Amino acid sequence: MSESGNAPSPLPPAQGRSGWLTVLMVIVGIVLLLPGSCALVIVLTSFSEVRRYFDSDMVVLILILVVLGAGGAFLIRAAIRGRRRT
Repeated sequence: MSESGNAPSPLPPAQGRSGWLTVLMVIVGIVLLLPGSCALVIVLTSFSEVRRYFDSDMVVLILILVVLGAGGAFLIRAAIRGRRRT
């Protein structure tokens, strides 16, 4: 016997992300962009001076700030693009 009438029902459509969550992600992303811009200012001002080298501690700090800024950029991108549909 065949059970053609008992087919599983299709899954309901995926709900979109809340507008408030998108706004929160963009705001947090903008806040995370600030350390990255500070790192850029530090690098540009230090190259304009006669001294053209960084302390090793300064390099680590700049790398951390750049990573935070990149995280903010990716967070803003994810908020604007939304969830990928498969």
